Amino acid sequence: MRLRGKAVIVVGGGQTPGDTIGNGRAAAVLFAREGARVMVADRNLDSARETVALIAKEGAEATAERVDVTSDDDCRALIAACVNRWDRLDVLHNNVGIGRGDAGPAHITDDA
Repeated sequence: MRLRGKAVIVVGGGQTPGDTIGNGRAAAVLFAREGARVMVADRNLDSARETVALIAKEGAEATAERVDVTSDDDCRALIAACVNRWDRLDVLHNNVGIGRGDAGPAHITDDA
């Protein structure tokens, strides 16, 4: 329970259909198992809700949000939703990426 009381967003916490568990879903479940409250964000809201259902089955707290990470407005709204719900954001786990441009997170342009 190392994350008890912490608020976590897992972007890309849904799942592409298939037989295995993806990195985002697995991360969301593990954060919850460690006591975090998890906001599962994905462009596919139904998939995010499936992850939330898995977390809820284990008795942990989670919620689903739809987000398009290419939209600055969506990203700002996601952070606001977490802070509005739990008065904090402790961990942002970004499990998605777009292969345009090449630079570190502090140096990549918005266009890339």
